Amino acid sequence: MHGFIGEFFGTMILIVLGCGACASVNLKQSYGRGSNWWYISISWGLAVTMGVYVAGFLGG
Repeated sequence: MHGFIGEFFGTMILIVLGCGACASVNLKQSYGRGSNWWYISISWGLAVTMGVYVAGFLGG
């Protein structure tokens, strides 16, 4: 059961951080408006890394 919980929270972290970065670039009144592809690439890379760390920690 711990594996499912770790997978759930890891995926949640991945989607929240990755899609949040894309939303930040595309929304009109946000601080990330007009950022280039480096911002999105770094954000998705960090989102994957944090998702793996969370899933590994909770998956046990």
